[in-house]
Amino acid sequence: MFSKFFKKKETNKKDKDVYFSYDIKPYINLKYNMIFSHDSCIYDDEKVVVMARRIKKVLLKFVLVSDYDHYRKLDLSNEKLIELNKDKEFEYGFKIEDINSEFLVQVTIFEQKNEETKKYSIEMSKATKTEYLSYLVYDEETVVLNMYKRLRNYGPLFNEYQTAMFYDVGAKDPEEE
Repeated sequence: MFSKFFKKKETNKKDKDVYFSYDIKPYINLKYNMIFSHDSCIYDDEKVVVMARRIKKVLLKFVLVSDYDHYRKLDLSNEKLIELNKDKEFEYGFKIEDINSEFLVQVTIFEQKNEETKKYSIEMSKATKTEYLSYLVYDEETVVLNMYKRLRNYGPLFNEYQTAMFYDVGAKDPEEE
């Protein structure tokens, strides 16, 4: 269904390691795109923001990282996030217990583009039948999100990933260009 969106672009000639690039609005707009998409903020310390929403059995989780070193020191496990938010009420019907969903689509976006974030993105990106973990790096010069590792297409999770990228993150539809 979404295969037309996931074709390799030839627009990023500078970085030969890029598998795919998503055209987006500037990084500063990402959090507001997610609020508009009815994502609930479950963690925010100005350097790292975690937003989430649930679609049926799938948890869409977004991690916006402004400071990579700070992010590496944080414990953002489900248990820790539940502990931090156990008495908090969220908008749009999200409950902190939703974080333990059967399926997970996680999109982590690093604002800093450097060799460390590229390497980390390649190492941590993975796709299984229950998880789709995508780590992307924002390129300020070209205003794109770069994906450095191709992930397998696991049907329903891949479709939810595309929903996350085009609806919540606000990536531009390549068909409209």
